Amino acid sequence: RRKDIAYIIVYSYDRFSRSGTSGASIKEDLKKKGIEVISATQEIDTTTPAGMMQQDVFFVFSKYDNDIRKDKCLTGMREKLRNGYIHGVTPFGYTNLNPGRSKEQQLVINEEGELLRKAFHMKAKYNLSNAEIARRLKPYGWNRSYKKFTLYFKNPFYCGIITSSLIPGEIIEGKHPPLISKEMFFK
Repeated sequence: RRKDIAYIIVYSYDRFSRSGTSGASIKEDLKKKGIEVISATQEIDTTTPAGMMQQDVFFVFSKYDNDIRKDKCLTGMREKLRNGYIHGVTPFGYTNLNPGRSKEQQLVINEEGELLRKAFHMKAKYNLSNAEIARRLKPYGWNRSYKKFTLYFKNPFYCGIITSSLIPGEIIEGKHPPLISKEMFFK
């Protein structure tokens, strides 16, 4: 037991742990070291069996609440994808004119996207190496590693298709302007 720590004070028990029974287990490990976990907003007498049980119930309910929030979040993300919009970071080559928490994105191809479009054309038409494509685009402002082309050339987003591990096996027609045609992408 550390002599200088007797309590861990949390705003509420759900701020201490959202992992349910493991939160109760951590609390027990701390208790063995003489450290009590107490909430500033939930008055519980943790010296009684009823109080200890109530504290454990708070831990379990915080996990349940966390799981519900996670499920709602994932459901929203899947719905957004199925509606043709991406979630997360805007892909390279695009600018979101409607950033933030807006329901509908407005993606437009930016200057980097125009250079990437040229890279796709060079690859499809001349089958140049990625390093050669980067070298040819450098005078136009390309400043990324040629190694990035491998990721870009494999990403169906650039031909207007959205895929995601959140919706496995589904192929969604995106609401964004495609950088290249599907024929070019598959070539």
